[in-house]
Parts: sequence; C-alpha cells; structure tokens
Amino acid sequence: VGAVVVAFTFTFYVIDTRDPPSAADAVTLASSPLYAAFLPVFRLGFLGEIDLEGLDSGWDETDVNGTLVPQDPTPSANYTTVHLLFYSIALVCSVMLMNLLIGILGASYDKYE
Repeated sequence: VGAVVVAFTFTFYVIDTRDPPSAADAVTLASSPLYAAFLPVFRLGFLGEIDLEGLDSGWDETDVNGTLVPQDPTPSANYTTVHLLFYSIALVCSVMLMNLLIGILGASYDKYE
C-alpha cells in the first residue's frame, strides 16, 4: 500500500500541478510541493474524497459588482494526464484496500473457525 501511495505521489510531484510556494511560505510543510502532491493521493486513496477541482490548476475568481464569483479554470497542458492519474489512483487504491480487507477477514475467519 505504501509503495503505491509513494508512486502516485511521485507522479503528481513530477507533473507539477501546483504552483511553487512563495518565499514566505517556504518553511512550512503545507507549502511543500511534495506535500501538495501527497495530499490529493491520500484524500482520494484513503479517504475516498473525490474532488477533481484544484488538481489541475487553481480556481479563477472574478469580481462582479463587488462579489467574487468562482469560475472554472482553463485546462492546463496536464489536464488529460491529471484526470487519467486521478482515475487510476481511485481504481488501484480501491482494489488494493478491498483485497487487504478480504485477506484480513479471511485470516480471522480461518483462525476462529
């Protein structure tokens, strides 16, 4: 499980979907590009939080009569790659965790039978 999470995190890190941290935020963990790559993998693979928004690029906001209105961002060059990676993380992590659960339950059933 850990190797798969590391592999997907490294893939997100390499395709660089996040903006680099500013100099003021460079000392915190939350601004680390590696943490920014790990967070969507963890949220999708383990928590099941399906949120494609923000994976490819950030939200654009426009000021309409004094009110900020979110707009869908324009797709970047990595749009297709990010979506394929998203679906493969969802599939691989779901199948792997289900197999792990079945193995644990099977071992417990054999132990107490």
